[in-house]
Amino acid sequence: MSEEGLSTWSRGDLCDPGRLGFVRIFSARLHRTWSPGRAGYCPLSSSLAARDPGEERHADRVNERQQYVAFGGLSLAAAVFTGLLLLFPGGARFFAPYFGTIPPLLAIAITTALGFVSLGFLLSRGWFQIRAANTLRGVGVAAAVATIFGIWQACADLFVTRFGKDINVPAPQSVLFYPAIGYVVEVLFHALPLAVLLFIVARVPEQRRPNTAALIWLCIVFVAALEPVLVHMRMGASAYVGAFVFVFTLVELGIFRRYDFVSMYAFRLVFYLWWHVIWGYVRLRWLF
Repeated sequence: MSEEGLSTWSRGDLCDPGRLGFVRIFSARLHRTWSPGRAGYCPLSSSLAARDPGEERHADRVNERQQYVAFGGLSLAAAVFTGLLLLFPGGARFFAPYFGTIPPLLAIAITTALGFVSLGFLLSRGWFQIRAANTLRGVGVAAAVATIFGIWQACADLFVTRFGKDINVPAPQSVLFYPAIGYVVEVLFHALPLAVLLFIVARVPEQRRPNTAALIWLCIVFVAALEPVLVHMRMGASAYVGAFVFVFTLVELGIFRRYDFVSMYAFRLVFYLWWHVIWGYVRLRWLF
């Protein structure tokens, strides 16, 4: 390099955004060209292009603002569904078993605040996403798997164990109730407990922490067990119901891990459509 060039770099022009952009692009190209296992691998390029393991897993991440907007849209939809249901005479009684004396719209607002905090933490660590670049694929997979669960549960209602009449909200209120309560369940029973557990995990120094991916799955299994325990405490549910809810929730959280929060919510929404809305209408009309 010429003497003039050396003096230019020594003056600190390396901090110029234009030069930094060139360095980042150049290092990324080196990383793609000379990656481990290829001839000519360059350790320097690997260190320059190194990324957080969580970010590496979601290399196609949607920017954070768009992800928060997606959650805001879901929150607004839940509030709208709740407000419309409250317009029905006695509409608030459907929420009473879940919210107690808390007004439903206030409960949705509290859930939204907790959702922004918990999902914000999970998003900041790169471990989960709210809306991914492949959300449509995730929603498609979630809908297909949820359909299997919904049909299975309807068959179980006929041939294994007859569920009570009070487990279904009648139509047309069911169309408004289940999207709202599903939103609450996803935040309070899944996103929030995961965020609390993984916050504790994140406090452990990395050198003392075993495989992070394994710890995330361990937390997922623990959170999946919460809902069946709460269902059993509230309803005195059978062993079949407890096992079904555990497997259902574990698959649901797996979708969250593999895709995003939107896909996880879609999974529960489609299941509710089959089990509580469509089959719920049939069973309330013909079985009772």
